[in-house]
Amino acid sequence: MTIVLIKTRSLGLLCISQIAVLSLWFSASAVAPTLARKFSLTGEVIAGVYPVGMKIATS
Repeated sequence: MTIVLIKTRSLGLLCISQIAVLSLWFSASAVAPTLARKFSLTGEVIAGVYPVGMKIATS
């Protein structure tokens, strides 16, 4: 394999993984208000739980 081919594949994989992570982030952002209403969560609770959930989901 040439170095150009390796770099091209690496860049493609990076782009695909970035799209996958962003779709996960946006879907979580979309359901957060509904979960807040359903479970009577305050903004402070969502702000504290949301990053932890994203960390768990992406690891």
